[in-house]
Formats: sequence, structure tokens, C-alpha cells
Amino acid sequence: MTQDDHSQDRLYELRIQAETALPKKGFDVPDLSDLSTEEIHKLVHELHVHQIELEMQNEDLGQAHKKLEELKDKYVDLYDFAPGGSGFPGCDTDERRSNREFADISRQNKKCGFERR
Repeated sequence: MTQDDHSQDRLYELRIQAETALPKKGFDVPDLSDLSTEEIHKLVHELHVHQIELEMQNEDLGQAHKKLEELKDKYVDLYDFAPGGSGFPGCDTDERRSNREFADISRQNKKCGFERR
């Protein structure tokens, strides 16, 4: 299933949930027979404008989600590539060497596809 298919399925599920919630919220379909053609056109216009607003909000949410995913990936990479121990100036050279070797091995594993995600 592609991302688009998943998105369409999710939209369909949300629509079903909204239609189920409609009577519970007390929203009844009004009798439109008393409205003039002009009033009906105004209502349809307002619905179209609202739909476009919701689509724009959805697009903004999608972009925010994408940015969050990119930031998460960035910080996961920082964590994955962090040396295993602390290296301070003047510390034992074996400790610093092992930190560098561990970092090198971590980078090699990441390049080969051995990721912990």
C-alpha cells in the first residue's frame, strides 16, 4: 500500500467518523426549501471556501510533520554517531582511541545499512 493509498483510506475513515458524529452533535440537515437560490449559492460558496481552508490547514500540518521527521532523523543520527565514552583532554589515550574506533565502526555500520531504527 502506498502512502497515497493510506492517506485516502484515512480520509475515508475520518469521513465515516464525522458522519457518525453528526447526529450526536445535534446537527440536523436544515430544510432548504424556504431558502432563495441566492442564499443557497451563498451557502455553497461558504462550504467551498471552508473546504479550501481545511485543505490548506492539512497541507500546513503535512509540512510541519515532514519538518519534524527531518529533525528527528537529524537527532537520531547525532545520537547514533556519538562516541561511546567521554574523551577529555589529558585522559588516557587508549580511551580516546577506543572512542574514535567506536565512532568509526558506528559510521561504517550506518553506511552498510545496519541502523537501529
